[in-house]
Amino acid sequence: MSTTNLPPNHLRSVSASIYLVEKTIDELENMLTQPQQHLTYETINDIDDSEKEKLLQSIKQTRAFIAELMRKYSLNREVNYMSRILNARKSRMWEILGDTTSKRMKGYGHLSGETAAELDRDINKLTGLIGLL
Repeated sequence: MSTTNLPPNHLRSVSASIYLVEKTIDELENMLTQPQQHLTYETINDIDDSEKEKLLQSIKQTRAFIAELMRKYSLNREVNYMSRILNARKSRMWEILGDTTSKRMKGYGHLSGETAAELDRDINKLTGLIGLL
């Protein structure tokens, strides 16, 4: 496959799109190959083994084509550091939990003092546990 030069704005957009497609493919592949055990939600596997194999084969073909596009458009691999990803995800969880305190949820209605205190203790404990990650 020959290379094609794109203008910088197009190159950034194509690169970002292909990056997000690959990340989504990673999620799909993990869903198909890793047992899913969650506490707050359940995903029921209604995909039989033959369909799963077809999907995994399609993922493999898609990855191969992404590799071709990377070469064709001279796209650079994005470099991420696990520590930065971890810290960003922790910050996001802290932000979510910060909005889940009784003080921040006053718009949802009144909580009794005892219930508010209990909720805040639990949210603070969860926030602390996330800090250990």
